[in-house]
Amino acid sequence: MVEGLSYDQLLEAHQALGEEHALQGMQVEELSRMNASLQRTQDEQALTLLYLKGQLEELRRKLYGRTSERLAGSTDASGILSLFPEEESVATAPLPIVTKVEAHARAVRKAKDTPGRLDVADSVERRVHVIEPEGLVPDRWIRIGETTSEQLHFVPASCYVEVTVRPKYKDPTTGRIHQAPAPEGSFARHSVDVSVAAHVVVQKIVDHLPLYRSAKIFARQGVNLPESTLGDIYTAAANLLMPLYEAHRHEVLKGGYLNVDETVIQVLDSDRKGATHQGYYWVCYNNPSRSVLFVYDRSRGRAAPQQLLAG
Repeated sequence: MVEGLSYDQLLEAHQALGEEHALQGMQVEELSRMNASLQRTQDEQALTLLYLKGQLEELRRKLYGRTSERLAGSTDASGILSLFPEEESVATAPLPIVTKVEAHARAVRKAKDTPGRLDVADSVERRVHVIEPEGLVPDRWIRIGETTSEQLHFVPASCYVEVTVRPKYKDPTTGRIHQAPAPEGSFARHSVDVSVAAHVVVQKIVDHLPLYRSAKIFARQGVNLPESTLGDIYTAAANLLMPLYEAHRHEVLKGGYLNVDETVIQVLDSDRKGATHQGYYWVCYNNPSRSVLFVYDRSRGRAAPQQLLAG
């Protein structure tokens, strides 16, 4: 027996020490579990941070990288290429933060009271109309400036008939007849001038206006030019332009690099009224000179381009 303490007291003290030791053991175990939980949380946060860095780097590459870099695959948190980047991004990407922004009223621009300036070429005729103030005293008043405004006018196209008179003269002494020769020109033997032919060609080719509509336009001006007559005028103009077409054809086909393709068109059949047949426009594009050639053929077989490229 320890001096001053009884056996019962020593037994009680021993039990108290045992309980305190057990309590300390439980505290150590709880701290160990907390430490392990904190370590797991820290590891998860490190992986999340690494994943977010990878996502940010991929976003930068897509926004600012070169084309080859933008096509690169996505990587996961370990840096390995992902086979399903979209699914992973849906599964692991954090939800976006939605912020409500109050709408604001846009400023309404006041419409101009006066229209803008005319966009008219300098080659267009200008007819100046000067309006003087009432009671003008030219000897006393000094002109210090002016106000100018422009307004577009339109003069409808008009036709006129040029009458060529070639008088005949007879010399009574010799009996000979004298008369000036007939004018020469591309359309000297036609009932229309070359200006009418040029107008018909421009309307059909540039403005895509059918000949029957051109006939109606001439009819409104009191000129009867049937569609068949306009077709003859158009054909005559095309025959005159044939040397220019052949020169253009040679210029396009002599290029070392050509793009050739065909497109389908419906062509009126000359044998049957109102009937059409399927034709093909073979289009040749000279890439270096950026020039285009259209060649018509009734077939899309290989014989058509072979004959075309043969010159």
